[in-house]
Amino acid sequence: MRESRARAKQRKEEIRRLLLEARSDVLPLLEEPNLDSIQGLLEDLDLFVQDGSQDVNPHGFEAKQEFSLECYREHILSNLGWGMVSFSRIPPIGEQTRRDRAWRFITLVFMQNDRVVDLIQEGDDIWVQRANHEAHA
Repeated sequence: MRESRARAKQRKEEIRRLLLEARSDVLPLLEEPNLDSIQGLLEDLDLFVQDGSQDVNPHGFEAKQEFSLECYREHILSNLGWGMVSFSRIPPIGEQTRRDRAWRFITLVFMQNDRVVDLIQEGDDIWVQRANHEAHA
């Protein structure tokens, strides 16, 4: 039993020594990197950054600006009175209901951050209410 423990201890010590030898050098994060130390790096980076810059849309997809935070904000405010409204009761704007639901939620998060609405979660639904400011009283 003693020999088994000694062998196990020796194996652990050997593994620890191997790991210490395999460690990389210290990475000095306080020093500014010298990009000239790697030959051709700056030229390769320049080529990489400029590659395709003349071709704005290299993949052939059409970039659309479908999401308008202001449009969703106005739509949500037009569907709110001074009482609480269930998030699921706010009608969608677009035809794609999942995307529209996500955009309405994103807009509500921004509106809550701007203190325009208060959001209260109850179970699987969220209740939306205009923020009650003293100026509204």
